[in-house]
Amino acid sequence: MSKKLLLQILIISFIVGAFGSIFFDRVVLPPLSTFPGLSWLSRLRSDTPIVITRKEEVRLNEGVNLIELTKQAQGFTVSIFNVSESSTELLGSGIILSSDGLIFTAKAVVGSQSEVTVVLNDGSNYPGLVRALDPNSELAVVTIPTNNLPIAQFEKVADLVVAQRVLALGKTTEPFTRKFASGFVTKTVFNNPDPNKVFSSDFLGSTILTDAPLSNDFAGGPVFNLNGRVVGMVADTGGKILISESLDPALKTYLAEGKIVRPKLGLNYINITDSLAKLLGLNFGGARVVQIQRGGAASLAGLKVNDVVVEIEGQSVVEKNFEFVFNSNLSENMRFVILRDNEREEIIVNPVIE
Repeated sequence: MSKKLLLQILIISFIVGAFGSIFFDRVVLPPLSTFPGLSWLSRLRSDTPIVITRKEEVRLNEGVNLIELTKQAQGFTVSIFNVSESSTELLGSGIILSSDGLIFTAKAVVGSQSEVTVVLNDGSNYPGLVRALDPNSELAVVTIPTNNLPIAQFEKVADLVVAQRVLALGKTTEPFTRKFASGFVTKTVFNNPDPNKVFSSDFLGSTILTDAPLSNDFAGGPVFNLNGRVVGMVADTGGKILISESLDPALKTYLAEGKIVRPKLGLNYINITDSLAKLLGLNFGGARVVQIQRGGAASLAGLKVNDVVVEIEGQSVVEKNFEFVFNSNLSENMRFVILRDNEREEIIVNPVIE
């Protein structure tokens, strides 16, 4: 027998054996194992899925290609440096929000710097100017002199649910690669495990929690969903996430006025859900006033401690969150509907817009 014929026989035998094994495992064994005395045959079956490549495994498990998704997000993520004659310090990251060089980052990243160096994903670098700081959050604005940049798109964090995966990008000193974190949402923006937690009307405190390990290496970087859309930014070195519902109004006011504009009310409140309202004997949930700043807009409008704000400009603060509704309005005359002694009243509030 020639070597060529022997090789052909071996190849044919291997192919026939492979298909025969699959046929026996998937077609013959299942019905045989149902006969009395032959149930032990089921232990011979293999239910392990066939994974051709690691990339394909990622696609199958997540429903998206996480490698390509991360590459896309790296395109709108920048590195921010403090460069001097004697040293180079990697401060953190930022998110590109306009094609002509508008970048959001964290105050913790820029610190007291008025000028920084911004490095794009392809390694090119530009001088960056710190243009604005958010009066109500940890947000800072940096601009660089260039055009045709890829930009991030927002998606509402209110649409996230518990156990939904989110991704984050952090520091890097090399082009085309970044520190990466992945985790699941463990608390949505509407879930407040502490019914006595006090919020300020003049500081953005609503956020989500995730089990992704967001160390200080992620400050200023994007948090995004499996659609590649930004749902937040890592706001500080402790891993707090400044959510998209807070970032989007800041972007709009900066583009319109060259600064971040927020309304100020001067009160502290507790979020009361409808279910918690029933426990407290209230007809409606809302934002219960627990402290009022003397001389502030809330005080001048006649709001009192224990008033419950249920609507602002016709929008329910239970369904959409007081912080979201209040900060999405920049009207100098806002119509509040409140519960006072369980009776509905309407008052006009004139917040300070700055």
